[in-house]
Amino acid sequence: MIRIILFVLIIFVFTLAVNAQVRVPEHIAQQLKGSKNFRAYSRLMTKYLDSLKLRARDSATINSIERQYKKLARQLYYLEGHLDENGDIVNVNEKNMRAMQEYQPSEMAQTESPHLGNWSIVGPQHVVEDYGNRGIGRVDRIAFHPTNTSVYYAGTPAGGLWKTTNGGISWSNVNSYIPSLGISGIVVSHANPSTLYVLTGDGDSNLGVYGFVEGFDYIRPSIGVLKSTDDGVSWNRTNLDIPGFYVGYKLIQSPVDANVLLAATSKGIYRTADGGNSWNLVSSDSARYYDIEWRPNSTAMLYACTRNRFFISASAGQSFADVTNRIPEDISGCGRLALAITPNNENVLYVLAGQNGSSSVNLRLFRSTNSGGNFFLRSTANLSGGAVEYMLNVAASSNDFNKVVTGNLFMRFSEDGGTSFIRSSNDNDDAFQNYAHADVHELIYNPLDGILYMGTDGGVFTTDDHGADINQKFLGMSATQFYHFNIDDNDQNLVIGGAQDNGMMYKNDNTTFFRNYLTGDGFDIAVPHGEGNFIVTTINKGTFFFQKNFPSTYWFLGDETNVWFKSVATSWFDSTKYMGGLKIYKWRTFGPSVSTSSSEANGRWALVTSPSNGNRLYCAGGPDWNDEGDQADKTLSRSDDNAVTWTNLQNNSGFPSSFSKITSIAVHPANSNRVWVTMGGYQAIVKVFYSANAGASWTNLSVGLPNVPVNAAVVNDNGDLYIGTDIGVFYRTETGSWMPFFNGLPKVPVTDLEIRNGVVYASTFGRGIWMSSVRGNCPLTINITSNQSGRIVYEARNITASSQLINGAGTEIYLKAETETILSPGFIANANTGAEFKSWIAPCGTGGLPLLVSTTGSKNTMQTQLDSTTVQFELKFPALVSLYETDADGNINRLLQPATRLKEGKQQLPVPSLNSNSKLVLVVDGEAIAIN
Repeated sequence: MIRIILFVLIIFVFTLAVNAQVRVPEHIAQQLKGSKNFRAYSRLMTKYLDSLKLRARDSATINSIERQYKKLARQLYYLEGHLDENGDIVNVNEKNMRAMQEYQPSEMAQTESPHLGNWSIVGPQHVVEDYGNRGIGRVDRIAFHPTNTSVYYAGTPAGGLWKTTNGGISWSNVNSYIPSLGISGIVVSHANPSTLYVLTGDGDSNLGVYGFVEGFDYIRPSIGVLKSTDDGVSWNRTNLDIPGFYVGYKLIQSPVDANVLLAATSKGIYRTADGGNSWNLVSSDSARYYDIEWRPNSTAMLYACTRNRFFISASAGQSFADVTNRIPEDISGCGRLALAITPNNENVLYVLAGQNGSSSVNLRLFRSTNSGGNFFLRSTANLSGGAVEYMLNVAASSNDFNKVVTGNLFMRFSEDGGTSFIRSSNDNDDAFQNYAHADVHELIYNPLDGILYMGTDGGVFTTDDHGADINQKFLGMSATQFYHFNIDDNDQNLVIGGAQDNGMMYKNDNTTFFRNYLTGDGFDIAVPHGEGNFIVTTINKGTFFFQKNFPSTYWFLGDETNVWFKSVATSWFDSTKYMGGLKIYKWRTFGPSVSTSSSEANGRWALVTSPSNGNRLYCAGGPDWNDEGDQADKTLSRSDDNAVTWTNLQNNSGFPSSFSKITSIAVHPANSNRVWVTMGGYQAIVKVFYSANAGASWTNLSVGLPNVPVNAAVVNDNGDLYIGTDIGVFYRTETGSWMPFFNGLPKVPVTDLEIRNGVVYASTFGRGIWMSSVRGNCPLTINITSNQSGRIVYEARNITASSQLINGAGTEIYLKAETETILSPGFIANANTGAEFKSWIAPCGTGGLPLLVSTTGSKNTMQTQLDSTTVQFELKFPALVSLYETDADGNINRLLQPATRLKEGKQQLPVPSLNSNSKLVLVVDGEAIAIN
């Protein structure tokens, strides 16, 4: 049964009640110990939370469980599309980084090569007037210039590092092309502010032992510490090498020796004494350390904490002693601790302890006045909060050690050393002077001027009076994490997107400024194509519809499927709207009452209508997260009678028998028989499939693509296909091969694509929405004279280069010429710095980038050749190698050689008798190399 509820926007805030998360019992963790299997994890966790909800007897407890379910749903949605061929959870950052090294796709805008993409930002670069909850994107860490109050930095979980030089009036991104855009720690060297360090990964999203099962929560793991010595122009990886999955939480620098840094991670505290050249584990264990602070005016004393233990170092961080017993109350059940020190009184230290209860969170503040020698409980009153493992922080004023703020769901302030607190930020309505977005990840005072800075789920906020008046500071910070977006057919200025933490966001003019409309985790959006003007969107578990003139009234549709992240679509011929969950739902009338029907098909993953056929729809979905389902329950379906009945297509000829997740479906604008399907996961040669007969048979188009998830697809009238992957956009004509198409686009996952009037649009998970002209003709000549950085592919008939590559990780320059490439005096490429360069001769407009021979020494084949009985090749490094036979269209006929780990050097594999017109595909560490 569908329930319709009318909401007035002024009084409604679509966020679950703020309460604690529920600790996972040991028996759940033991069942999963040693396993990374996604299905086992999702079933156990969802069933466990479902059982808790059934036993709950009060609304506070139910809301507590719902809030944890929201965090779990985010995690499961992301992981479901990022599994390996065995259905196991992997280190996504490492997988994507290897794919970029071995495939070498393009980026970075250049006017000389617009046919390979000339991407520019659509927005949001700012968020203006809205309906109550203004925010642009999550900020987890903030760091200051040592001498200039106008310069400071902000680290985001998926959008990289941002810098302001004018006190937050505007921002620019300083590392769009580094291998990881998650930032969990920032150091601006006090010896030389042009030297920057960032601790990568998304620490706060990874909830550890207190919320989910240890090891299964790594959504965006760390790849270590990156260093720049030129104010962020170029970056190089330091030698922090921690085995396995891990994340970071804090990075600090010695106040006296700029070469000494310490990183608090989920696998202990690591220390370098030589600016990152070498690191050592200095904690006594490999526990999850959330915070670390250097005692002011001390050359040797530091403080650190795990979720429930407190440590002191008297050796400049070379070792730590557990002194938890100095805290006068039991904190063993805590989910996270946070520390605060102040230069106003170096003897004062605050410890904020967050402990989850059955229906509330108990936050206790302890204070020491003798540098951690002993502590006293200061306050528990007015300190309840929620989700402490996701967000917990405390800060003491640099001008008055008795003025203390705590951050959790919102900010609280005390002016008596923590004895009493008042709520000092309002997260419900930005009409108030003290509005700041909910979920506070960072509180830090600038020691130069005493101003307090907040990093929240909505961006950076500042206050010079501890919250009486709060200012937003995120103009230019395009760090929004979009799941999906859509564009009005008749007005390309009307762009609407669903964003994590920031609900549904839209713009309806020709600026890059957006507005917030609904709060929560916005997901999918469907604009009207045919009759009517109602827009449908999904947020968290809910489905909403409203008129596209954005009135203050909208309607919420609850449904019995209880499915998170549902798909929506609209008819191209009338006012019908569709929603895909474990069933397909359909509406024709809108307003306070609505007529609804449902049909038996799974549209949880994708749902599309056909522009040329009002009766035809395609949908795809997998088993619910708490089901016992497996590969057989993953379906691709077609309806020819407007979603009344459905035909399954996933078992038809040419479709893969095993796949991770169907991520999107694209239908040709003029022929509904022509359909493309994209796949998530890290399964080689299972990326894109095409049918010319409405799914009766399929052709594999995956050869030539890197082994990364493909998240989205869009096709134009000519049948040219654009796909969005975790490392950018790729393109192919009907008869051509894959080409990179993201010069100018940051190195960030692309989540959705649209084409309108010769322009292709892309939403990203961490850098907002972008646009580019569709692919053009290959230029005759390119002359490259300026210094190069970022990722760029140049393609032309003739290329001349006399430029220098900017050194460092993330600089990847590729020259592809049909006739000749001339490297003139002045051209410099230094691979020893981490920069990469390739040049090759190939026909313009055909073929991708070479999968072989890298100047950085990544795992690859140096040369490959085929004789009548063997494939012969040379590996530069050890690699996992397999061999397939495909038909002329790239469909896999059989596996000739199962994946085998081979040593460095010359290798050969036997080739049996091949079928007529067949091809061989050699897969090296997940990358497909066609051999003919």
